[in-house]
Amino acid sequence: MFLRRASVSFAGSEDVNEMLVKEDRHFVRLDKGRMVMRSEIEIAIGVSESLCEYGLGQVLGYGWAGLLRKYVAELAHMWWPATLVQVSLFQALHEKEEKRFSRAKFFLIALSCSFTWYTVPGYLFSTLTNISWVCWAFFKSVTAQQIGSGMKGLGLGAVALDWAAVSSFLFSPLIRPFFSIMNVFAGYVLMVYIAIPIAYWGFDLYNASRFPIFSSQLFSSQGQQYNILAIVNNKFELDLVECKKQGPIHLRMFFAFTYGGFATIAATLTRDTLLWKTPGLNALTEHMMGLIYPGRPIANVSFKVYGYMSMNQAVSFLSDFKLGHYMKIPPRSMFLVQFVGTILAGTLNIGVAWWLLNSIQNICQPELLPVNSPWTCPS
Repeated sequence: MFLRRASVSFAGSEDVNEMLVKEDRHFVRLDKGRMVMRSEIEIAIGVSESLCEYGLGQVLGYGWAGLLRKYVAELAHMWWPATLVQVSLFQALHEKEEKRFSRAKFFLIALSCSFTWYTVPGYLFSTLTNISWVCWAFFKSVTAQQIGSGMKGLGLGAVALDWAAVSSFLFSPLIRPFFSIMNVFAGYVLMVYIAIPIAYWGFDLYNASRFPIFSSQLFSSQGQQYNILAIVNNKFELDLVECKKQGPIHLRMFFAFTYGGFATIAATLTRDTLLWKTPGLNALTEHMMGLIYPGRPIANVSFKVYGYMSMNQAVSFLSDFKLGHYMKIPPRSMFLVQFVGTILAGTLNIGVAWWLLNSIQNICQPELLPVNSPWTCPS
């Protein structure tokens, strides 16, 4: 289990059940098989606990997928656009065609062109990922930067020539039905271009102008970065006395609207497919556990694993089952492949996380990292 804004370490077999919290902002060491990350708070969590947490989330996902497979994957009228694209790809790669210009040739040409072009915005000229001409035209205006920046603002007028950036959050628009794209677009315009500007510049709601319009940080009432270390005790639990001294936590307007404002929960009530219900659970599970067991961030994150992450995994498993249904692959064979993939993915993910947290100095600490560092953990 890994926590943002907290340092996580993995203990060896001799101290696997040990839980440590140290108030050393820049503490780092590698001793007796333990990896420690530098951050505001250090928490040592054993490898076995991490694997159990991962395994439990996966098992719950398998359970949800098994319960819903009959209704979501096997019914003919439950169609998955992304899965249909995979089916077309497999047919293009494996079916023989007598045409001079087959679908397989077209795929290889498109793949080569895509790979070649990606080197331009990805490595040679990264500005193409976010062309914010409004910021260039009014480079001295803070408001223009907030409105036009595609990375730190509302992105009005910003253009992206990087397909990875276009499809990074809502996936490829080429595989979504038109009504789904328009649904997302209408919600985006309503939230980003109407509600947020009115609240931020029009009414200055909750003194919003004191804070950045787009940031992953938490802030005090004076607009300074909130001192999280001061409001938790040595058990990594919320200290209400210190919390009152520090004052309430303030969120940026964009985050408050889209996440804290239950926008995703409201969206959950209007979706009619399992795929679009899972984002609402992200906020719902956190708020539910905050009410049931307040002041326990680790318990909150764990409950989110059982609620949101398990459902997210179920959607992934169901997508595979739907692919097997289209391709006439037996469910048992699909399950076996999923099971092997789950074991490999869990082992590799935890291993890579261990390596990153130990090898990248000041990871997840933007104030200590070099400018334009990719290791800021923005989410």
